[in-house]
Amino acid sequence: MSDDWNAITLAEQEGTLTGQLFVRPDPIRMYWAPDIHCPFHNADAVAYCLDAARGADIIGQIGDGLDAYGISSFDRNPKRQSCLQNEADVYQEIWLKPVRQMNPKARIIQLLGNHENRLNKYIWKRAPALAGMRDLTWERILRLP
Repeated sequence: MSDDWNAITLAEQEGTLTGQLFVRPDPIRMYWAPDIHCPFHNADAVAYCLDAARGADIIGQIGDGLDAYGISSFDRNPKRQSCLQNEADVYQEIWLKPVRQMNPKARIIQLLGNHENRLNKYIWKRAPALAGMRDLTWERILRLP
């Protein structure tokens, strides 16, 4: 093993590490975007996140990309209308497409947060017969690979 690679040995000494972890000699640039909450997002904040993600090797969105307001179990303001398909479309347009176009070789990770989990909860509570539908997942709705 070359001197450029440093094994992480504490876990290994304690017997909690199987194999070895190494620190890479060449850095990997990672960017993680916080909650976006489409379509109630702040456009300036999203623009800032896209700019900060430019050139990253790995880009992640940590969940709550969509608000899923219409299927929330909380009291909803009737003046604040939101269609779930619209939320998915807006999220595609303001985050998923631009981040991919700006970073064609990056690994992009989409985590699902508690707001995305509202879809499962809604189906389980109000339409359990639909729970096994393959196309009623965020991966399909957002056309994620």
